[in-house]
Amino acid sequence: MAKGYTKGKGGGKGGGRAGRSVKDIGAAEQNIINSPIEVAFGYDKDGNVVIDKNGTSSSVEFTLDELALLKNGTLTHNHPKGNSFSLEDILVMHEHGLKEIRAIGVNSLGEKVLHIMRPGALVSKAQITRSFQNATREVTRRFEQSINMGQMSLSQANSLHFHSVWTKVAAELGLSYSRRIL
Repeated sequence: MAKGYTKGKGGGKGGGRAGRSVKDIGAAEQNIINSPIEVAFGYDKDGNVVIDKNGTSSSVEFTLDELALLKNGTLTHNHPKGNSFSLEDILVMHEHGLKEIRAIGVNSLGEKVLHIMRPGALVSKAQITRSFQNATREVTRRFEQSINMGQMSLSQANSLHFHSVWTKVAAELGLSYSRRIL
């Protein structure tokens, strides 16, 4: 999602869709689930849409001013490949005080999947990064062995990799992570 930050105002709203209530997150997610580019909606703590933004096939970038609007709010976006969160996604949640980040998409197995992460225990950016790197190494090693032994297909590995990583990280750091097949 957020591969980098820029300075400035940025606005964030677009397309005449601002003002949608937080109860419409599910409808917004269904509208973007099949988009070939990442699309993000940010909701403030009162449930108002304050960011409505298109990105590229692999990211949406935000200004610091836009991210400040999300304090205690929710950010939802799609992942065109249906993967779970990137490290950047979770660091945005952590560093900007979001109460929740969501990612929806269709994975390599054709499943419609919704991933949700909420902060938990107080942890540092370094702890999140280190835990993510360790879990990535462990999951990669385990999945490679399963693929080589014929116990897992490449599509299954690609579909479950980041989900498995974030399941481990959340358990280690006390974050709340869930994945739902829709």
